[in-house]
Amino acid sequence: YFYPLSEKDISTLNFRANREFSNNFVNQLLLKLYIKYPEKRFKNKFIFLSYMVKILANEKHQEPLVNHTSFRFGCNINAEEKDKLEYEKYLSAIEGSFDTSKEMQVRKKIAGRYGTETAYKILTQVEFKTNQYNSFVTALVPNSLDLSERQIEILSQQLEAVYGINGYYVDIVEDSEKELEKGEEPKTSNELAKGKKIKIKDR
Repeated sequence: YFYPLSEKDISTLNFRANREFSNNFVNQLLLKLYIKYPEKRFKNKFIFLSYMVKILANEKHQEPLVNHTSFRFGCNINAEEKDKLEYEKYLSAIEGSFDTSKEMQVRKKIAGRYGTETAYKILTQVEFKTNQYNSFVTALVPNSLDLSERQIEILSQQLEAVYGINGYYVDIVEDSEKELEKGEEPKTSNELAKGKKIKIKDR
């Protein structure tokens, strides 16, 4: 195996193939070839480099699109890395959204305040229920999410920033539990206190 190729080798390959691929891309491509053709062997490095020249010359990827240091082929990524890429893609879509609704404002704040995995799990597992006037929101946090007190406090801060100090409530619930019917929400602190599992936060 000749992985990883040196900067000098890659420079030579690019020159001979009339391409301008980055060191990272060429080595990622080499890994992909090893995975796809594990039985392929070369008698010496000269034969190998000649083979790689042909590969690069016929490569369909365009340099400007793949010459970043984070580029990876799917087959070169393990399950954990694939999950992380999925999380980042999901969060990027939220952060880049032009939606100005309160719900999206909250989602953007959450995406920006937590680590990648935690933000993804909160946004995909926490249910946000609003009243018919969209002036009050209840965040139903499944117990299995196992958020720390600090993480719940941060979530509360993001809800308060959008809905106001009296416009939200965070409730920890069992996964199978359905606390409230959609569209039905207490409007005052006294009404809020009557809920089965709801308690008024100390301020």
